[in-house]
Amino acid sequence: MKRSSLLPSLVLLALPACQRRAADAAPAVVSADAARGSVAEHGGVLALSANLRAEVLAQPDGRVLTYVTTPQGAPMQPSSVRVGLRKPDGRVQSVPVTYDPAAHAYVGRAAGVPPGQYPVEVSVQPSPTAAPVQMLTAPVVLASTVQPPAPRHGGQVTVVGDRAVEVAIARTGDVATFWTTLEGEPIAPAQIEAPSLVVKVGGRDRPVALRPSGVALVGHFDVGAHTRFEVGLPSVSIGGAVYLGAEAPSVVVVATIPGVVFVERPVARPAVVVARPARPTLVFAEPAPSVLFVQPAGWAPRGRDHDDHDDHGRHRGHDDDDRGHGRGHGRGR
Repeated sequence: MKRSSLLPSLVLLALPACQRRAADAAPAVVSADAARGSVAEHGGVLALSANLRAEVLAQPDGRVLTYVTTPQGAPMQPSSVRVGLRKPDGRVQSVPVTYDPAAHAYVGRAAGVPPGQYPVEVSVQPSPTAAPVQMLTAPVVLASTVQPPAPRHGGQVTVVGDRAVEVAIARTGDVATFWTTLEGEPIAPAQIEAPSLVVKVGGRDRPVALRPSGVALVGHFDVGAHTRFEVGLPSVSIGGAVYLGAEAPSVVVVATIPGVVFVERPVARPAVVVARPARPTLVFAEPAPSVLFVQPAGWAPRGRDHDDHDDHGRHRGHDDDDRGHGRGHGRGR
């Protein structure tokens, strides 16, 4: 399988957690008993329905091939195919698959489980408007499985073909997706066409726009009081190969997401407000009153050298002869 860059957009939708209980899924229409007496053309394990036939074959390298045909054995490409391994505890581990035209089969990798025997659930939706058909095989022997890379950012890791994605959500509502190879080598966000992500919060789907930032694609949404989210990857395109049915484990909120710089929180678009200035108010008021000196009759200032006191220090009056001189002194001062 080619290790090409991630091309078309990736849409992450809120779906049931990867390790959902089988009882929560739609009941299988066909059990392994219905396939008895039928011949597996590829040496795999069969499951049948009235109009569909599924054969699951495990390869030594950990790949799982699912052949979907008509009851007569003609290959078909339905609208959607989902494959999952039913574990001993009843939970189902999803196996993202892509259609291989050369093999006429849906190919994926079993990951996150130890080697062993697992019944395989196959859900086929023949057309976009048709209801999915559920089938269940007898246990399929997996000689080898793939272990996801260890998380580096406090999130949950899911294997998608020859790639892995770690999803991390912080208490602040920041969300990041980190893509790597199966060996854990980072894949630059520039190789990924910016996807949109949807998480299920309190039973509601919340879309989140993602943008490149550092080594991840990041976004933001309102976390509220929730501490766990359901995140799935129903359609992922890697090098032209479209993988179906990927489901991440439940994503637990972490305190922070290290190694990521979150820029440009979503904010309201700034508004330009143009306002006319207030019209100036004209105030008409009387001027401040002037200081008026009222000169009473019979009074005139004296010169600086004139002594207005008698020998005993008392103030002396002025006779009428001094009035003219007092006016002159007053105008000169």
